[in-house]
Amino acid sequence: MSEASTPKGSAKKEQSLEEAGSNKILYFGHDLEYFKSFKEKYQELCSIDVEFQSEQISSDSEVQSLINTIRNLRPKVVMLDFSKNAIAMLHLARLWARQNKVIDCLLIGLSDYNQGKSMVIKSIMAKLPCVHVKSSEFEAVVHDVNALIFPSLVEDHGFATAEMSDNIKAYYPAKASLINENFLKIESDISLQPKQQVRIHNHWTRSNIMLSTLMMCHSQSQENLYYKYDYSQVLQMAHADPVEATADMSKEEFDKLQTQRENDLNQSKSQLNRWIKEHQKFSRPKFLKALIVDKEGHFYDNRPLTDSYIYVFRNQPFIKDATRELTSIKPQIIIWNLEHIDPKDREAEGERAFILNDMINLMAFTDAIKKVFQGHQPYLIVFNAGDHSTTALQKSLNYQNVLSIKDPMDVDMVLKMCEMLRNKVEPTLPKPKESDLYIDKNSDICYVEIESDITLLGCSENDLYFNSDSPIAHGTVLRVSLPVPMYITVCQYPEYGKIDAQYYGIIHGVGEEERQKLRRYINDIFFREHEQKKAEEQKEIEAQKQKYLEDKEKERLAAEAAEEEERKRQEEQEKELEEKAKAAIDQLDDNKEKEETS
Repeated sequence: MSEASTPKGSAKKEQSLEEAGSNKILYFGHDLEYFKSFKEKYQELCSIDVEFQSEQISSDSEVQSLINTIRNLRPKVVMLDFSKNAIAMLHLARLWARQNKVIDCLLIGLSDYNQGKSMVIKSIMAKLPCVHVKSSEFEAVVHDVNALIFPSLVEDHGFATAEMSDNIKAYYPAKASLINENFLKIESDISLQPKQQVRIHNHWTRSNIMLSTLMMCHSQSQENLYYKYDYSQVLQMAHADPVEATADMSKEEFDKLQTQRENDLNQSKSQLNRWIKEHQKFSRPKFLKALIVDKEGHFYDNRPLTDSYIYVFRNQPFIKDATRELTSIKPQIIIWNLEHIDPKDREAEGERAFILNDMINLMAFTDAIKKVFQGHQPYLIVFNAGDHSTTALQKSLNYQNVLSIKDPMDVDMVLKMCEMLRNKVEPTLPKPKESDLYIDKNSDICYVEIESDITLLGCSENDLYFNSDSPIAHGTVLRVSLPVPMYITVCQYPEYGKIDAQYYGIIHGVGEEERQKLRRYINDIFFREHEQKKAEEQKEIEAQKQKYLEDKEKERLAAEAAEEEERKRQEEQEKELEEKAKAAIDQLDDNKEKEETS
């Protein structure tokens, strides 16, 4: 049932939505009291017509099946509570992030404070645009939901916004998949140029195993990706920062620093090699890939988690961009659950006809396969083929590696066929090197960050404003420290925006303790100008004091100099008088001697 209310004493602008009355916020989890409190706070603060619904889950397979629930109900927002069934919930988040969609739905993560930063990081790696640590304060959650799904209707949160112009570091989350002594392979949404140097913050530098965050992009590709990122990058490690000579540095000092760098480099490589050997037993690469095109979501219907198989299964309800998707996944097996569509129904879909898994789209998809795979082409298994025999499909698709299954799609049948084709596929797969360690996607170790620079222009406890030399798309997640680590998601600039800035971001991923520190930081900024003025005044007072002391010292020194000069003058005068007196006496003695002589 749709419920809405207007807070007392609040002048709300009239808000109308094209889908008014059909906006749903779903909650998947067990903490129904939290969701009830969120609902009450949302209705208190907002006049947007929203329907609230919750689903309790008892098993991991039920969690995975919720992807079909999302497709059917088409909510605006789904809140995933990680306090229970966390692994399955994260799996659901990853699945949804990869799904082709006609109308998107926003997934927001919720974690308990006792789950720590690890759960926040895992949520970010699952490509959730926003994750909140549950607390008794709901204002930030309500504001973030609206900023992400109703950007034109979001209202001022009312918290004070401090202004500044500070150059700070920002970090783009990325995911490491492989490491060896010299190279780190990651997936990210940041495009890098060959030989471009970047700072990559990672588990090994945080643990002082690797002694430098500096790396250079060796290669970049958009092929054979495993996660929901745009690029795969191989980065060459520096292991130790290069020595930078300065104008006043002597050759001896430079040589000493170079020697130290060589020692650091060798130590870093040695430590990393030892770590890789110790963890090699955890390296379990998956090279077998299968793409499932199935609108009915058979693999999600109370089945084991799709990442529990030897194959990497990528399930899509339909294909949007065949060439890009095939290039990105590079599957060895493709399962197509064929739909038999009446021509009139196809025509009625118009521009949305790409969502149909019929023969017309299968033929276009097969053309893309032949374009992408120049060598060994994947096996294409068509379920629910009806009267389309294997021979007929080979002819109509002009594709030999196709197999027709007359019956509707059956997951157990798919698994059996994938296992039988494994012997044919494995000889074409890459062979892992002994020195390479493949990193588990569920491990915190795979979390890495690409360092960047932004200029922070304004900050409240809910959001911030900033500029960047590099373009940043809406929905991009970054991490900053102000002064505690927090995540921001770039959103549409709000109508109530207070600061002229290129980008606007909502703050999330912090608990109550961190938010308190953020509030103190913002208060400090408000008093920054006052404190600077006081510091300048104090500096002026100190300068005046110093000048007074210096003047007094000059007077003292001048007086001492004058006294010394007077003393010397008197001494010279005394000496002159003494000499005159002596000369007079000497003259008297000379005259007396002359008289006596005469």
